[in-house]
Amino acid sequence: MKKMIVGGLAAAAAAIGVAVAAPANAYYDAFVMCPDGHEGVVGEHTSCGFAQNVRNGYYALGRHFDAYSPATDEWYEVKCTGYSIPAHFVDGAVVSAVQCFASSNAEVVVW
Repeated sequence: MKKMIVGGLAAAAAAIGVAVAAPANAYYDAFVMCPDGHEGVVGEHTSCGFAQNVRNGYYALGRHFDAYSPATDEWYEVKCTGYSIPAHFVDGAVVSAVQCFASSNAEVVVW
């Protein structure tokens, strides 16, 4: 679950005229834990309200379902891995969690 951070590399490559693209399925290094302590999100575009609905959907419906985002007032297709991974958080915590991806490029972990 790593996202390749290419900021410095991209800047250096641009300076010499070389294009650098992020990998197709890049992942973030660390999640932010939601206030209820049962989900985590990455990036600023994924809300904890959506993550809570992903968690509820995963436990009620399984690995493939649609989840509602209260932030966007939209439904998104979600697919979860179905197996536990060590999810690393920005505060240093590590939990065993299931990783889920939404059609909106959201990445959520639930436990």
